[in-house]
Amino acid sequence: MVFLLLICKILFFIGIGGLASFSVITRLSTDPENNKVNFLYALGLGPALASLVIYYLLLIIPSLTSSIYLSIILLFFVSLIFVNLKAISIFLQIVKSLFVNGLTIFQLKKGLKNYFYDTNNVLIGILLIVMVFGVKNILLTQIPGHDVLEYMTQGDYIFHDKAIEYVAHRYYPKTGFYYVGLHGWSFPLQVTLEKMVDDLFFFGYDLYFKSLTLFYGILLLLIIYYWTKRYMNVVYAFSIVCVLCLAKGYLTSISYFHIDSYRMFFFSLSFLFTLQQINNPNLKLLVLLSFFAGTSGFTHSLGVIISVIIGAGLFLYIQKDWIYKSKFLLLYTVLVLLFGEIHYIIDIVHGTGWIFKEIDFY
Repeated sequence: MVFLLLICKILFFIGIGGLASFSVITRLSTDPENNKVNFLYALGLGPALASLVIYYLLLIIPSLTSSIYLSIILLFFVSLIFVNLKAISIFLQIVKSLFVNGLTIFQLKKGLKNYFYDTNNVLIGILLIVMVFGVKNILLTQIPGHDVLEYMTQGDYIFHDKAIEYVAHRYYPKTGFYYVGLHGWSFPLQVTLEKMVDDLFFFGYDLYFKSLTLFYGILLLLIIYYWTKRYMNVVYAFSIVCVLCLAKGYLTSISYFHIDSYRMFFFSLSFLFTLQQINNPNLKLLVLLSFFAGTSGFTHSLGVIISVIIGAGLFLYIQKDWIYKSKFLLLYTVLVLLFGEIHYIIDIVHGTGWIFKEIDFY
């Protein structure tokens, strides 16, 4: 029952949410060569998009039931799928090809040397080793570290309150819990979303939230492999994958329950799309850059600083006239705020004061 519930959560937030994101991405980026990497982007965008929707719902219309909130999120996902219905068949075709390629590694009738000549088999083998390592820790290890425990506790309180409230001090007298985090709500809201699904089934476990660390770590690995192979060659791509998988820091980041792999996914894609925008400014793809930058900020305070640096870089290095660059930067700023970073403005004005609460003015 625990794993069946986990599958339901994955299908909802990553599956349907990923399909919704993929429909929008393929509408904005029409190059069919990018479908596979867009698929990877979309899978990562699904949970983040769900957290953004539930944030606005809890902020604007609090105190509703879990079923109503989840229904609204589902309707929102479905509406995005209608943006590009052709994306459904492409999405399902990629999913099918992944299963087919995944099964080939278990076809023992092949000669051993053929496995190493097939790059797909080698990559799948590496990912299976990483997944076994990560899943082992997810299933057999309690969540350590104050960082995630703090996020989990805050997400649990948001679920019980059914509201996003901005106050000077987030203190809960019944438990003595005092939330001192300076970061956005995207990561804690993943707990809130999981609790809402659990509420429907009158049963729950935190496997979905715990699995996000491994999930985003693998996604980032695959995206790095894709772009390195495309712009360099397969040898460089496999070299980077092997180095990362043998690095203690990477293995720790995907198995130790922390925010790192989640936020690094959006940080990295923000930089990638920034480079693409500087080389070839595109208003449609600016929406994706803004979402990645906004979500990175909505996840971690460092993302806010990065989004400001990205905005400055776009303005300075895009080879267009000043009027175009000013409009480009204005649109970027509005979208970044809309995609999550508005949280910090509200927090400064009506909440904890964010980083400014640490500053004494004389």
